[in-house]
Amino acid sequence: MEPQPTYGCGNEPMVGDLIEFGTRHARLLVSRIHEDAGTFSISCDGHEYQAESLSLMKLIARHGVPVPNKGITK
Repeated sequence: MEPQPTYGCGNEPMVGDLIEFGTRHARLLVSRIHEDAGTFSISCDGHEYQAESLSLMKLIARHGVPVPNKGITK
């Protein structure tokens, strides 16, 4: 079994994470994680994002608690 994909900063996604996606600086809330039949995706704001997209996401807060920046620069 392959390891769960991570955000660019190395954190594994969790339901309730507040993220910024790409360069849009729009904040999204992770509402669901899908790990069915060997594929991985997350749902945010009614859209589904595949594992490849996670490297473009910046974790802002986990369940309302700010997350320290792990070497990611803007």
